[in-house]
Parts: sequence; C-alpha cells; structure tokens
Amino acid sequence: MSAGLTSYLGRTVEFRGAPHLLKDVLLDQQLLILEPLAQQSVQTNAYGEGHRRVPSVIELPLASEEARLLIQELASQ
Repeated sequence: MSAGLTSYLGRTVEFRGAPHLLKDVLLDQQLLILEPLAQQSVQTNAYGEGHRRVPSVIELPLASEEARLLIQELASQ
C-alpha cells in the first residue's frame, strides 16, 4: 500500500477542515507530509529574527487513523 502513495503527491486533500497539499511521503519513516495551502509561518534566523514567510508542514504517521482516512479520500478522487 505504501509504495503507491507517491502517485498522490501534489494532490489537495481536506485535513482538519482546511485544504492541504500532499507534499511528500517518507516511506522509511512511515510519514505523510502535508502542507496547509493558506497558512504560513515566519521563519527565523539563528538570532530569532523573522525574515521570510514559509509554509508550515504537518508530519502525519501512516499508521494513524487520520492518515488512513486521507489515503481513502485520495483513492476516491
């Protein structure tokens, strides 16, 4: 099942009520990496000064119920 997940990369899914992009599948760590489409956070440098906005990411374990539901949603698209 895990090997076929890479075909879903770049697709948009609904996660916790907001649209997210399936950014990556880390098979060795058994993680789905999701990126919120609307939310960005300020990335700081080594001195704690914010200089640019970057998207935050969510690391979702493949074994979780939420990941299983997302995979089912992707398969039905």
